[in-house]
Amino acid sequence: MDEGLIDDRVVYQIEESRSDNTCEAFCSELDIIGFGDTQEEAREALRGQVSSYLQDCADLGILDEVLIEAGFYDNGESWTSNLVVPVGDPKITIFDSETGLIGGLGFDE
Repeated sequence: MDEGLIDDRVVYQIEESRSDNTCEAFCSELDIIGFGDTQEEAREALRGQVSSYLQDCADLGILDEVLIEAGFYDNGESWTSNLVVPVGDPKITIFDSETGLIGGLGFDE
């Protein structure tokens, strides 16, 4: 998988903080941190670390498994962190083996 495609398809939360003269950017979903002299440098360092990690996972053939375990879901366009956009409740449909459809419970229609 192309590295750019991975970056474009994964949406994650970035938490930022400052400690003395060092800025930090943290992706809690993947437990990855980037450092820099400015917040922008820290964010760029984090993006580079996340990109490298996701590319390694893709190369090993475990990207989907890793993202699911970290709390991401595939919405058809991107892998989105549940911390960024919580996944909706499932739509439940109940079937009767003799008569067919009994009813549906649409929580998030």
